[in-house]
Amino acid sequence: MTIAGICALLLLLGVLLAGIRRLLAVGAMDAGTRPALWRTAALLVLSALSAALLYFTLFPPDRQAPAGQLTVLTANANTTGKDMSGPAIALPEAPAIAGVARMPDLSTALRERPGVQSLRILGDGLPARDREAVSGLSLRFESPPPPVGLVAYWQTPIITPGALWSVRGRIHGMPKAGVRLRDPAGKAVAQSGIDAEGGFALGDAARGPGLYEYRLEITAADGRPAETLSVPVIVREPVPLRILSLSGGPNAEVKALRRWVVDSGARLQSRITFGPSMAYQTAQAALTAANLRDTDWLILDERAWDGLTAVEKRVVRDAIANGLGVLLRITGPLSARTGADFAALGFRIRDAAIVQGIRLPEQTDKPQWPALNRRPIRVQAESAQTVFADSTGQPLAVWRAVGQGRVGVLWLTDSYRLSLSGFPDVHARLWSDLAKALARPQSLDYPMPTDGLRHPDRRTVFCGLQKGAEVVAPDGGRTALVEMPMPLRGLCAGFWPTASGWHHLQHGDSAEPFFVHPEGQGLALDRQSLQQSTRQLAASTTPGVAGKPIAVPGTPWPFFWAWLAITCLMWLLERSRWGA
Repeated sequence: MTIAGICALLLLLGVLLAGIRRLLAVGAMDAGTRPALWRTAALLVLSALSAALLYFTLFPPDRQAPAGQLTVLTANANTTGKDMSGPAIALPEAPAIAGVARMPDLSTALRERPGVQSLRILGDGLPARDREAVSGLSLRFESPPPPVGLVAYWQTPIITPGALWSVRGRIHGMPKAGVRLRDPAGKAVAQSGIDAEGGFALGDAARGPGLYEYRLEITAADGRPAETLSVPVIVREPVPLRILSLSGGPNAEVKALRRWVVDSGARLQSRITFGPSMAYQTAQAALTAANLRDTDWLILDERAWDGLTAVEKRVVRDAIANGLGVLLRITGPLSARTGADFAALGFRIRDAAIVQGIRLPEQTDKPQWPALNRRPIRVQAESAQTVFADSTGQPLAVWRAVGQGRVGVLWLTDSYRLSLSGFPDVHARLWSDLAKALARPQSLDYPMPTDGLRHPDRRTVFCGLQKGAEVVAPDGGRTALVEMPMPLRGLCAGFWPTASGWHHLQHGDSAEPFFVHPEGQGLALDRQSLQQSTRQLAASTTPGVAGKPIAVPGTPWPFFWAWLAITCLMWLLERSRWGA
């Protein structure tokens, strides 16, 4: 039962008990002392009427109100030449306009105007504070012209030492603008112009692990500085790959592969078969479900695959379905059984009359690379992707997705010659490309929002937190976060930074750095993001029916004054001698 129903029941019970008590008291009096009948009836009616008015004072009935439109002025709203008929309000970010009431937020404005069913948004759009308030309303967004300056921005999210990272973006309204990227020491490391659509791309090689603040400078066509944006760069130590290598025998390719694994910092488990019942293997080289769950990449040649039992092959296939990456190195003739096994994984491997000697694509700044060899085969697979090819464009390694994992085939047989000929960097690049394409994706618990810039006094939301999270400011001050569980996002918390610079989010055993941009940076980017978010919101809102009356909560004041008058009248009648 609702609160209103409980209150109605209590009031009815009170009226009945008071009426019965009054009638019993009158019945017990002598005939000569009984009050007049009209007095008793009036008191009973006034008591019931007072209870009814008290109920409607507490729970006033809804009333029908005509649906209307509200004009909402937001940041950079320009009302020149626009029809401002009808009610209008201005949010805190909007410019001051005479005759327009200013509201702290949209929810307050809608509570004061319950008949509003559609909104007309003028300006850059609704900030995150007001977007939930438009649920169920019809929304029409009239945005100003796109801002001039940097309106799109993206940078490489995960950077490891020595890796190339890039900054890409788009500039609007500045033809022939120039873009320059400066490192933390102020040295220009890259510069370029913009294309016909205003796009640009700059980059640099990552240094050692740490926090770096680059600077992106945008200049006008005449060379004058137009805009500057800090580019925060976080260089992290890579998560070491967990590799399991199975080989049908010792050879130079396996030795070079082990050298690359050690140099890359990966963790290697291996098994090399020397003959029947003779093999060298490390502690966790067995093909069990538990070992493969802790493995990112399984590398094996055709002889090692032929040596697997049916149970081991089934364990590998199950691990592939759960995300394991597998590479088959074809270094010799392929048995029919291995061909059938990989046909079940989506690969058609056939012998072909092709030249075995190949060369990799040359680079103008390097001497000629050595000649290499491939197996004379053709590999076909549905939705296959090429990892790398020879100088004529013929693939040497391909992969395809299988379940949640990836399976690849490599038929370059002697990549080790690159290391022996003085090109270890090329050998490392080939195997690094294979690792990027095939290895199990690393799961990163990174609660930072990846879109938009952060500024002082603006809210940033973190999700995926652990209890007891706090933020450490550049000056060492600590702010405890109030976490709240959110569906599918774990514990979330909002944070309003008060200063620019590097902050650290500490939760659990991790301390994640994030950068807060100074005020005044990225203004065009923020405006473009706000307009785009409001445009998407307008496209997803439920249209209302203009002019249709809707039910809105009624006012309790008429019922209160009537209840007060009736109660006073009943009090006067009780105290008077009329009809006594």
